[in-house]
Amino acid sequence: MTTVAIIGGGIAGLTAAHELRERGFDVTVYERRTIFGGKARSYCSDKEKIKGLPAEHGFRFFPSFYRNVRDTMARIPGLNGSVAKDLVEVPEGALSRLKKEPFRFPTRRPKTLNELFRALQTGFSNPDLGLGPGEAAFAARKIGIALSTSALRRWEELDLKSWWDFMEADRMSLAYRTAIVDGLTQNFVAMDAQSSSTKTVVTILARMFDDFWSGKGMDWILAGPTSEIWIDPWKAFLETADGDAIGVKFRPNVQAVALTLRGKEIVGVKWRLGDAPEDAPDEQEPIKADYYLLCVPLEVARKLVGPWSARNRIERFPALAKMNKATLGVNWMAGISFYSRSRVGLLPGHVAHINSAWALTSIAPTRYWRRPVTTYNAASGVKEVVSVIISDFFIHPGDSDHAPRRARKAMPSNLVAEVLAQLQRHQPGIPALASDNIVDYEIDSSLNWFVKVDWRALRALVASGFVGSTIAVQRFEDLKVELPKEDVFLGESMPPASAITIKLDNAEPLFINTVNSAKSRPEADVGLKNMFLAADYVSTDTDLACMEGANEAARRAVNAILARVGTSPERVRVFTHDESLVFDLPQAIDEWAASGGMANPAEAVFAIAHRIRRKVARFLREERVLPPRRKHVDQDLGVDEKE
Repeated sequence: MTTVAIIGGGIAGLTAAHELRERGFDVTVYERRTIFGGKARSYCSDKEKIKGLPAEHGFRFFPSFYRNVRDTMARIPGLNGSVAKDLVEVPEGALSRLKKEPFRFPTRRPKTLNELFRALQTGFSNPDLGLGPGEAAFAARKIGIALSTSALRRWEELDLKSWWDFMEADRMSLAYRTAIVDGLTQNFVAMDAQSSSTKTVVTILARMFDDFWSGKGMDWILAGPTSEIWIDPWKAFLETADGDAIGVKFRPNVQAVALTLRGKEIVGVKWRLGDAPEDAPDEQEPIKADYYLLCVPLEVARKLVGPWSARNRIERFPALAKMNKATLGVNWMAGISFYSRSRVGLLPGHVAHINSAWALTSIAPTRYWRRPVTTYNAASGVKEVVSVIISDFFIHPGDSDHAPRRARKAMPSNLVAEVLAQLQRHQPGIPALASDNIVDYEIDSSLNWFVKVDWRALRALVASGFVGSTIAVQRFEDLKVELPKEDVFLGESMPPASAITIKLDNAEPLFINTVNSAKSRPEADVGLKNMFLAADYVSTDTDLACMEGANEAARRAVNAILARVGTSPERVRVFTHDESLVFDLPQAIDEWAASGGMANPAEAVFAIAHRIRRKVARFLREERVLPPRRKHVDQDLGVDEKE
C-alpha cells in the first residue's frame, strides 16, 4: 500500500489526509503541537478563574465562497448530520469608530419584506461616515472599475499596485482612508492596505459581493469552538477504517527539522520532539514514506528547504526557489479572548474597529454557540466571550487612537490592557467591556514572550554590584527562556537592556498577499519525485491565506500525488469561486481590451457617469433643490480636503 507522510496537522494537512484516506492510501500526519488544527484550532484555558473555557487563535468565519472547505465539512459526520450543518449565519456586521456611533451593515441581500424593512431602518439610522464631498461616489467609482476588471488585467496590472495606491488614499480624507480603504481590508487576514496586492483585494471583494447579492450570505461562523465542532470530529472520522479506507494515523509532538534529499527524491525527514529546544539532537529514526506532503507555514518551509541552497541544489528546483523571494512575506494576526460577566451592549456580528491603532476586529461568538458558556465552567460567572484579533503588530500607532507603543513591543499585561482600552474607546459605555466585568483573558497560544540574557554583560554587572545575585549567572552564552503570559518578574532587581532583552515571538506567522507576490507563489508540484506542497502560500484560485486557500492547496497537492502514482480512480474536485454575473460582460470586454494593450473601458464609462453626476448636482444647487456644497473639513487631520 502506498504510504504518505503529511508534515503539519493544520487545515491543509487534515484536508490532504481526508482525500488520501478516501482513495485507499496509508496516511500518517505529523504535527509539532499536541493539538491538531493549526491556526484554526481551539483549546481550553488552564487558568484558575476560567479553567475549561474555550479559547482560540482567533475567531473563524466562513463566507459562502469557501466552497472547498464547505464541501469537506459536508463529508464529516456531525451532531446535526454533518459539520457543514453546524454553520450559523451572522446577519449583520459593523464598523466601530473612535468616539463615534458605529456604522452597521447587513451581510446578505434581504430575502423577505421584513428583512428589507429592517435593512432600510438600519440604513436610515446609520450615522454619516464623515466622508468628504464626492468621496463616497469616488470610492464607488473605483470599486466599480475594480470589479469590472478582467482576470488578465488583475494578474498583469493590479497585482503590481497596492490597494492604497489604487484607491488614491493619499489625497483623500482620513475618514475615507479608515472607512473605505483600511476598513475593507481589515478583515482580510492581516492585510495592510499600503502593501496588499490590489489583485487579491479586488478578487475577494468580488466574491463577497456575490455572496451578498446572491443571498447566500457573506458571514457564517461555527455553532461552537472550532475544535469541538469541527477539528475533533474530523480527526475522529479520519482515524476510523471504512471499506477500502484505512484509518489515518496521527503523531503529535513531532517537529520536522530537515528533509534528506537524494537526487530529486526525499528519502527521509529528520525530526525532534515538538517541545524540544532548537539545539536538541534529532531523533535517530527519520520519517519514511513513499510520498511526502509539506503542509507547514512559509517560514517553517523555508527553514526545511533553505539548507539545500548552500549546496546549490535548490537551483534545480525553480518552484522551490520561489519560496525564498522577498515578495513572499508574512505578517502576524493573533488574538485575545476576554471573558465577561455581562452580555449587555456588544455590537452584533464581526466588528472592525477602523480607527484602532492595532487594527482590531472583534466578535462575541458565544451568542451563536449551541452550548451556553456556563456549561463549560458555571463557577466562573462568565456569560460572554469576546474574541479580538490584532492585525497590526508592527506599524507605529497613528494619532487617531493614542496607543503608547507598537503591539510587538508590549508586555503581556500591557498588551491585554491596551487592547481592552482600544475596545472601550471604540465602544464606550458597553457593560460587557467594562474592566470590572472582565473575569480574565486568554492570550493566543502562538504568542510567546522570551527573555534573552547576555551572560557576559550580566556577569560584569553582578561583579560590579550593579545588580543583585537574585538572577543566577550561568555559563557564558545567550539563553532564551519562555516567560509566562503574566507580568514578568525576574527577582529583586531588573538588569538594564545591555544585559537582558524581552522579545515577543509569534510561532504561527501568516502569509500575506503583498504587491507582486502572485507570480512568486509556488505550485503544489515543485518538481520533486515524491514531495509536494500544501499550505496557504501555495498558488491557488482562492488567492488568499485562509482556511479555504489551505484546503484548495491540499486538494491540488493530492491530485499531484495521484497523477504521479497513476493508478488512482478519480481526482479530487477543486472548486472554482464565483463572481457576480453583473460583472461578466464588463470583464469580458476588459479582457479583450487588455489583450490589445488598451485601458479598461469601464474607466471611461465611470468617468462619464462621474461628470454627469457633478453637472446634475451643480444644476440642482443652482436651482436650490440641493443645499450649497459645504467645504469639507477633516476634524481629525485639521486640514481641508478637496473633491
